[in-house]
Amino acid sequence: MDDGDAANSGKHVAGQVCQICGDGVGTAADDDLFTACDVCGFPVCRPCYEYERKDGTQACPQCKTKYKRHKGDEPCYAGVPMSTIIEQGYGVGDVISLLWFKRSLPRYCTQFIEICVMLCADHGPCVSGAHNSIVTARAGKDLVSSLVSGLLTIGPRFGGAIDDAARYFKDACDRRPYEFVEGMKKKGIRVPGIGHRHLKDSLDDWFHEQLKNFLDDDYLVFDCPNIFSNHLFML
Repeated sequence: MDDGDAANSGKHVAGQVCQICGDGVGTAADDDLFTACDVCGFPVCRPCYEYERKDGTQACPQCKTKYKRHKGDEPCYAGVPMSTIIEQGYGVGDVISLLWFKRSLPRYCTQFIEICVMLCADHGPCVSGAHNSIVTARAGKDLVSSLVSGLLTIGPRFGGAIDDAARYFKDACDRRPYEFVEGMKKKGIRVPGIGHRHLKDSLDDWFHEQLKNFLDDDYLVFDCPNIFSNHLFML
């Protein structure tokens, strides 16, 4: 390598040479000397650093400190590059396992997560109240704040039956049930309310049955007090 090549590769920058491949360490996005490890400063060039983060130990070869993400790095979920997640067709269950459990779970686990998501998504994307309350509570906020965060999103696209029903409460109380129902019929308006009574007694049991069938097909089931079940995959 001549002097021009050495200068271009970063070898002459503070005399740093990658201790893995022997090339110049090079510069970071801000034109400063690229420093892979902020703890010990062990000289590693960006290509070797990126390889270690993606396919290697994800840690500094010298002090074993886990590499941190640098400006310009590809985003990773639990050390798995976003490009890998896209190229290998990771599903929602796989992504949740990386974000929540910080590791790749076996397929039977991610499939169970995806089934839970599918069974809970029956109302579509507009059900904001319960989601907002859960997120607020998980953020460590108090009970009142968590409750209000859900109530404030009640509107025409979610929870509207509550407001609509309230508008007819007085009229319904002042008239006989038959008269009220007939009056709504003539207006062509459905009697507003909350929930679907014909599904109330059977739907929850159906959801539980789907999970139970999935688990019983491939799992050893151990019943525990006060817990639905603990499941171990049948290897």
